Amino acid sequence: MQMGVCSSIKHNLLAKRYNKIEGIDYFDIFSPIGKSITGQVCKLKKSLYGLKEASRQWNVELIGKLQRYGFIQSPHEHSLFMKSTSNCFLALVVYMDDILLTEDSETELVAIKYQLNQHFTINDLGYAKYFLGLELAESDHSILVTQYKFLHDIFHDAQMLDSKVVSTPLPLGLKLTAYYGALLPNPVHTMPHMSSLSCRNTRVTILKRFFSRLLKFQEADHNFMILRGS
Repeated sequence: MQMGVCSSIKHNLLAKRYNKIEGIDYFDIFSPIGKSITGQVCKLKKSLYGLKEASRQWNVELIGKLQRYGFIQSPHEHSLFMKSTSNCFLALVVYMDDILLTEDSETELVAIKYQLNQHFTINDLGYAKYFLGLELAESDHSILVTQYKFLHDIFHDAQMLDSKVVSTPLPLGLKLTAYYGALLPNPVHTMPHMSSLSCRNTRVTILKRFFSRLLKFQEADHNFMILRGS
């Protein structure tokens, strides 16, 4: 089950370092500040505009309520909360103001939704179908997790929907150098797509580590061909 808490358009200032071009703005500072070195930060003493405008206070409030409901925060993954009783087990994942909840008791599910709704304005989105780039499909005996749409969007943006499919991550004994293969016509175009390959697959993670050092060479596209074959 997926819930959205006070869903709204979020505005964030992002520094896209992968758009830096060597020789033009490669050595410019990334932080949008007046000085290259500040060494100072601001500490929020009081939230003036409620939970919507103070992410720290929102996090403290939500964790406090979940712990009051009997959930235990995982020491290894702070966004994961678990509740176990003699009759059921519940797992709750928080991402920003989205909540993903799984359980083996319909009664407990209704109860936790009611409790959350007493303190927050929540929107019940029903059974989870898409969460953080993962597509979820449930059958009678299993749950299928796939990234087809996420990867399709990457291929579309990279203009590689018609690329060849390869099955081997790297040739045996491959040693990459600073002058490996032909140059890409526009290496800046490859950087954001390579950055989007998060750690979802061990083989892809290894390739990303290698080819992130050689983004200006055509061999970097090998990473995307592996994804099409996996």
